Amino acid sequence: MEHSGYPSFYADNRGVNIHYYDASPDLEAGRVPLVVCPGLSETAEEYFELLETVISLSPRRCMLLSFRGRGHSDTPDTGYDLEDHISDIETVVKHARLEKFHLLGYSRGVSYALGYAFKHKENVRSLLIGDYPPEHRMMPPECRAPILISI
Repeated sequence: MEHSGYPSFYADNRGVNIHYYDASPDLEAGRVPLVVCPGLSETAEEYFELLETVISLSPRRCMLLSFRGRGHSDTPDTGYDLEDHISDIETVVKHARLEKFHLLGYSRGVSYALGYAFKHKENVRSLLIGDYPPEHRMMPPECRAPILISI
């Protein structure tokens, strides 16, 4: 699958396909890659402008992922806890064969990025966070059902 010229892939997280874009994989040699963790209801596609800015100012490999239940990723009936989202990042990192990278989390994606960084300090060169308090807040039960948006 390809969108806006960026190659995209699916990584299998124990039967849940996690969709991600891998922009400029050939630029990996010179600069540390960037992995972007979108917010609660956001998708990878909403970060194309950021990706283009990063690549134009500081050419590097960039990954944009859509967590489970968002974008082109699978929407399982269960599996929306903090650990499940951290495992989505782990799955993409492994699938893309990343070793060291910068990790950016925005909004709800911050708690997922923080969780990953605490578990995998050896992989994360820097952690960039935006627009979220430094805690993981449990969503109320009525908000845990997958969000499906039709266009």
